Amino acid sequence: MFCCIVEKRDKETLLPLIEENIAPGSRIISDGWKSYFDIGQLPSGYHHDVVNHTKYFKDPVSGAHTNTIEGLWALLKQPLKAAHGRHRTTLDASMFEFQFRSRFAGQDLFYILLGFITQQYDVTESEISDLAGYNAPEPKAAKKRKARDEESQGNSDNEDDF
Repeated sequence: MFCCIVEKRDKETLLPLIEENIAPGSRIISDGWKSYFDIGQLPSGYHHDVVNHTKYFKDPVSGAHTNTIEGLWALLKQPLKAAHGRHRTTLDASMFEFQFRSRFAGQDLFYILLGFITQQYDVTESEISDLAGYNAPEPKAAKKRKARDEESQGNSDNEDDF
């Protein structure tokens, strides 16, 4: 998922953004907005489905619909409404945060952010973690393995005592 603020919603603005941010060959579903008409003609080989809301909300042949993106827009707008709108200068940051949280939902966001910092700067994750006083949680599989190992060591210790 990708979203950004644009000054103009014309094809000269939108089509280059699509090519820069959406993988070649992707399926793109849009409504009948005229600026999207040429998506299927782009050299990136996109498959473009158009949902005409005056006729239907879900294409009976392809199954294409815009419900998913409309749901995402609703989720994006919730924090903006809760904050009584946002100043124009912070809107980009809010959209980026939404994309980041959506992409890495269910994961340790702080740890992922540390990984991005280490890619950008000459520093290791442990150096940053030490500075921040943060230790990343162990993955569940590692915790289970560790518990199983400790349990088996505990059993073998008991056998040695007899």
